Amino acid sequence: MNRLDALALIPSDVRRTRPETSQRPPARPCGGNGKRQSLVIIRERNGNSLPMVFKSESAALSWIKSRLLSGTTLNADEAAGWDGVASKYEMRRINHQEAYSDGEACTNQAESYFSRLRRAEMGHHHHVSGPYLLRYAQESAWREDARRVDNGSQVRRVAHLALHRGPSVDISGYLSAPY
Repeated sequence: MNRLDALALIPSDVRRTRPETSQRPPARPCGGNGKRQSLVIIRERNGNSLPMVFKSESAALSWIKSRLLSGTTLNADEAAGWDGVASKYEMRRINHQEAYSDGEACTNQAESYFSRLRRAEMGHHHHVSGPYLLRYAQESAWREDARRVDNGSQVRRVAHLALHRGPSVDISGYLSAPY
């Protein structure tokens, strides 16, 4: 299990998964469709990124506590869901209605990740399916972490991992469906 130390950033992005327009039922006046998911990212400054998907921000608290070393300083937004980790870690909070960085608290690395993920959804992915949101988030985290690594090293790493891992539990048999 990877445990992060140093400076971690834990804002989240709420994603809604929706069916195609022709299949979409009429909009509900309040509450949405019940498919909201919170994508939480923990990023080390100049280090690794760990994304995870939860039903709500508050559901992520035990996962965050299991992944961070004691003494870690967290930067987070003002969302009430992060109050549960304030007792265990030093917290720096930023109110995004006032600023994105105030000299102490800064969530720009996490916001950069979410921005790149949104652009990927609009650009080369075109659609991110709810059951596979974590896989898309992990790919984007890898891209974000390896963006300053040369292309040859990235290809060698991906090829090595592909050749030395077993079949994927999520995608195995995906292409073997009868046509």
